[in-house]
Amino acid sequence: MCLILAAGFGTFLLAGTWSAHPGISGIVDAGIGLLACLALFWRRRYPFAVACFAIAGSAVAAASAGASLIALFGAAARLRPVLVLVLTVAQLIAVAIFPLLYADQHGYPYATQLLIGGLVNLMLVGWGLVVGLSRRHLATVVEHADLRRVEQELRAAHAQEAERRRIAHEMHEALSPRLSLLSVHAGALEYRPDLTSESIREIGNVIRLASHDALEDLNDAIWALRDRNEQYALLPEPGLSDLAALVDESRAAYANVHFHWDVDDADETTQTRSRASRTAYRIVREGLTNARKHAPDSPIDVTLDDDGAVLVVRVRTQLPEPMPVKPMPGSGSGLAGIAERVAREDGTFDYGRCEEEFIVTARLRWDR
Repeated sequence: MCLILAAGFGTFLLAGTWSAHPGISGIVDAGIGLLACLALFWRRRYPFAVACFAIAGSAVAAASAGASLIALFGAAARLRPVLVLVLTVAQLIAVAIFPLLYADQHGYPYATQLLIGGLVNLMLVGWGLVVGLSRRHLATVVEHADLRRVEQELRAAHAQEAERRRIAHEMHEALSPRLSLLSVHAGALEYRPDLTSESIREIGNVIRLASHDALEDLNDAIWALRDRNEQYALLPEPGLSDLAALVDESRAAYANVHFHWDVDDADETTQTRSRASRTAYRIVREGLTNARKHAPDSPIDVTLDDDGAVLVVRVRTQLPEPMPVKPMPGSGSGLAGIAERVAREDGTFDYGRCEEEFIVTARLRWDR
């Protein structure tokens, strides 16, 4: 379309000035115009060079006038303002030269031709600048949209990773205590041939109940993941009031647990204390589970005390000598998950071996 417009306008001007071309100058004019029109095919890749060639040709060749207009418009839409200004000045000079070479060919005075030619070229330059500004604005919008899309994908990926870690942590906390209890009782059946039939029935009953509880925990987790139902998120979590039952469960598994409670005010109605209570329960449960895994016959000391502002939870396990060659398998994520939870609640959490003991200590906010 641009080639047709340029060739049509150039042919129109060439026909009007044909009589002013002596000899073969008309053919030369047409040849320059043809080259200028063909150069428009490269105006996107080389806008400045094509515009310079077309403008220089339009100063002396009528057939190049249309190509110079198209080239100037394309350059205005693509080049920097300084280069556009240079081309505009060159085009106005060409507009001023052309009527001098072909005076009185159209019946208009020189000033009128200069005014009309200047206005047409300035209008095309302004139009090209607007088009270029619109294109750059659109490119900026598209770039920002791409950046937002990438940011959303990264946020979604981070959210999915956090959700996977949360699910793994919850599954570990829900199933690990149950399965370790099963392992302890199954080990008793394997390594205690002297057990009476009554003890065997009692251990079998504990294994059955623990298996049932583990299956229920697994079922709840699967349904929560499948349905994403809010009711699973609203289920009450155990807290300090459930610690006695937890300790009794461990003692039923032949664990030697010493439980010391020194919490003056166990009121859990405030949000801070409610979170601390649930976290304390998880810490004790994880400590008892690890003790059953790695030091099944060692004494365990569980201590809770507070000073009104901080709740201190400590689980001390006497390490056996020598340590078991093949301790029960563990994922290693339990204590790490507890540490993350305590950090989110502005508490401190430490764990590790100290001489002949493995000590887990947490300090949780307990203020009202």
